Amino acid sequence: MFQAAMQAELHDAFQKSPFDKLSDGAAADVLPKALTALADWAAAQQRVRLVRTVTAEGIRFPHIAAAYDAALTGRIIAPFKALLDAWIDRGQIDRHDSEHSARQLVAMIMGQVQQHAMLNGSKLTREQLVTCARAGADLFLGGHAGTDQQAV
Repeated sequence: MFQAAMQAELHDAFQKSPFDKLSDGAAADVLPKALTALADWAAAQQRVRLVRTVTAEGIRFPHIAAAYDAALTGRIIAPFKALLDAWIDRGQIDRHDSEHSARQLVAMIMGQVQQHAMLNGSKLTREQLVTCARAGADLFLGGHAGTDQQAV
């Protein structure tokens, strides 16, 4: 019963990607918006509860942890990598391992907002989510902005 409930919860939690409504554009304009959408998505109580449960029960139910990782990869990291690849192709950011960057940025943003929620029992405010996202975008663009781009 636990396994069926977790499969349903995973399906529901990852049904929508935070990037589904995001239109492509210049990296300096879109990246802060994309990371804000990710932060808001990750901070939802459903996703915080899910990551808490997967973390606690991953040893006993490794296939649930694997399913969570696959959903995260397919619905969050892959679409984010596609944005990075588009910016690389247009010369807006330097050529680099975009999958690695996508994983790092996702982990950084999700980790910050979900850890806050799990340890403090509260969601960050909208302003705090935007600040977190902008800091992540600035950090990334500071290291990867193409020659014709400025950091946000």
